[in-house]
Amino acid sequence: MKMLIITVCAACAGILTGILYHGEMPDVFGPFAAVWLLTILLTIIGGVKAFVERVFCEKMFFYGFLTNLILGTIIAFLGLQLSVDLYIVVSIVLTLRIFRDASDIRKQLFSN
Repeated sequence: MKMLIITVCAACAGILTGILYHGEMPDVFGPFAAVWLLTILLTIIGGVKAFVERVFCEKMFFYGFLTNLILGTIIAFLGLQLSVDLYIVVSIVLTLRIFRDASDIRKQLFSN
């Protein structure tokens, strides 16, 4: 119950910050923002999948998020240094994983 309250409070704080912040993000962060948002979405969908399968572990959730975030950012950064749009590849891979996890959730919930 404590973890749920912390999660809801953090989500509310993030939404409120996003609503109140009216600044613009520099263009250089555009490709990274796409990777970061998809990583966050993948982490949420993966957490729901693990919860539905009853194998959720907070450490795996956190470390999976950090690993995906760091690797995606490094690959996107290297692509920008090489003048190759590797952030598109990272975005495609993350999106495919999101759809795969969403499909697994659907199968798990509606298999009966």
